Amino acid sequence: MKLFEALRFSFRTRYFKAKWLGFGGIFLSILFFFPAILSAQRTDIPITGQQEGSLATPDSTLFSGRQEATDIDTFGIYYFFAHSPWDVTFLGDTLLDNFQQYDPVRQRDLELAHLGNLGSATNFLIYKPTFRKGFDVGLHQYDLYHTTGATLPYYLIEKPFTIVNYTRGAEQADSYFTAQFGRNFAKGFSFTLDYKRLSQLGDRAQYLNQNNRNTAIAVGMWYKTKNEKYNAFLSYAANTIEQKDNGGIAIESDRDTVFGFLYTTTPSSAQVILADGKTRHAHREWSYTHYYQLAGKSDSTATNKRAFALAHEAVYNNSYYKYSDAFDSGDTEYFYKWFPELQTDERGMRFFLEHQYLSNSFRLMTYKKAGQVNKGKTTRNKDFFEAGVTHTWHKIQQEGAPDTIVNDLLLHGKLHFQPGEGLWLNTYAHLGLGNNAGDYRLNGALFFDLGKAGELSVSATNQLYRPDLMQYRFYLTQKQVWENDFKRTLETNFEANYLIPILKIKATGAYHLINNYIYFDTLAIPRQTGLPISITQLILARDLKLGAFHLNNTVAFQSASEPFIRLPRIYGKHSLFYDGSWFKKKLDIRIGLDLRYNDTFYGYYYNPATGRFQLEDRQQIDFFPNVDVWLSIKITKFRGFMKFENFSTMLSYKQLYYVTAYQPNAKPFLRFGFSWKLLN
Repeated sequence: MKLFEALRFSFRTRYFKAKWLGFGGIFLSILFFFPAILSAQRTDIPITGQQEGSLATPDSTLFSGRQEATDIDTFGIYYFFAHSPWDVTFLGDTLLDNFQQYDPVRQRDLELAHLGNLGSATNFLIYKPTFRKGFDVGLHQYDLYHTTGATLPYYLIEKPFTIVNYTRGAEQADSYFTAQFGRNFAKGFSFTLDYKRLSQLGDRAQYLNQNNRNTAIAVGMWYKTKNEKYNAFLSYAANTIEQKDNGGIAIESDRDTVFGFLYTTTPSSAQVILADGKTRHAHREWSYTHYYQLAGKSDSTATNKRAFALAHEAVYNNSYYKYSDAFDSGDTEYFYKWFPELQTDERGMRFFLEHQYLSNSFRLMTYKKAGQVNKGKTTRNKDFFEAGVTHTWHKIQQEGAPDTIVNDLLLHGKLHFQPGEGLWLNTYAHLGLGNNAGDYRLNGALFFDLGKAGELSVSATNQLYRPDLMQYRFYLTQKQVWENDFKRTLETNFEANYLIPILKIKATGAYHLINNYIYFDTLAIPRQTGLPISITQLILARDLKLGAFHLNNTVAFQSASEPFIRLPRIYGKHSLFYDGSWFKKKLDIRIGLDLRYNDTFYGYYYNPATGRFQLEDRQQIDFFPNVDVWLSIKITKFRGFMKFENFSTMLSYKQLYYVTAYQPNAKPFLRFGFSWKLLN
């Protein structure tokens, strides 16, 4: 099975597995700088690069893009996304790698900050620049839980399949269910479905007014002609976020003693800041993306023939954002006392904004083959060039404010090529010409395969972007709270990743320089600083192994030159576990514990009225080692886990685990979950 011939250099990432002796958890000198005594082989820490090249097929042995931690088995499932159908990822029968990490916040190399409970608003702990182009509402705290046309996977499969995942929290009302389905039909049609429902509706492990329910469903249809010159993708996505917002915990609940030496809490006895806050975000999107190959044959073996393709994408999105809180006398004790500018009506607070946009994008692509590799099963391209233009019409309706129409026009392009063996260069640029005139982004990335010396990638980005809507203008209960005339933000980022064979470490160094940075101050008001802000980061990852025991480690160091960006200087996560096969290798099992921590720092407070994370100076986020204990198993296509979350809080009488001010993690509880794959 093939798509049309397209556009992406296959970039193979090296994985390595290390056998090192080591002990000490968070003692960095032992974990990272004690290699001389130990012998090792490669560890599973990849450096990933993205190249434009030919599409991989199920018959290929070399795949473009990333490969998940999988076993290649009889499932034969491959997926890709409509915006780049040539970038294919293999999805097989997964192992138990990080299966216990069901929370999207933790399914990442570097975790995000959140409000202590599953499905809550998220923010960065380790700084990462955002990709900005054109008008932006500025409410992205729940983006992690969305599925859109751009993130909906399409599948290359021979048989229909279904994957279901379910986890249960402290009670039945706390659950997380996901399902993926793919099926081929006759005459070139394929169907895909992606569904997620996250519900935290119980009260045993959560604080008052902290329930939430997030729903994301997306369906798509892929059509291709018999000669594969034309491919089309039609999708519909519906994302709904429903949150109760308590504004944080003003006074923690008392501790109860268990067995005379362990401690637990009763969350319902804690005093919350807001008793009635509610948020609802709803997004409905239609997307149509199609490609036509103008010249060149997808099965051609000629190395000098140039191919051309034309792409068009249309996206219509209708979103609304709502927050409300009926006035309560308790609101004046904390919330209105801290943020007096937000008390615009004696009846309480209401924010409502509707945003519609229609986007049309046209892209022209051309590429030239470099020849056959890997026994002729997959080709590489010598170069790739893409030029395009995107027009986006926005309509913004905000209660209390006049309706606004914005037209963004964006020129964009890519140039990727392979100067030599083991070397790839990727570039991207865009320039705004409409209401976003003057906005731009320039990006370049180099990837080196140095053989025994390791792998190196370096990248640089420079971008200029205007303030988002929430920074520019805000109305609450139909009254204007602010309207600003901020300058555009100029941001420059450098990053280098190096896989060091001698030390068996993946090291990442990054430097960020931001001018005219916009932030929300301790009074919930947006401000712009004229001081340049620099952020320096060093991230080290290393996996150790001794027999059946593993210790996987990631530690990040970062420093910001000004206090307008709040970051922990040290963040670490470690996983110690036993990995074995029992009962004549019929049962795969892992038993372990996960540790995460950060140093003491003043961080952010999440303000539900503005939907933004703001500076916080009242409550310090203290160092606390948070530990989860878990067990996971795999029997053929079934996987299951049990996890005792926040176990270390049972050992502390005075302290809970925080990553956001006034938002402690839930009480200790047992969670279980399972995953099942079905071939129809």
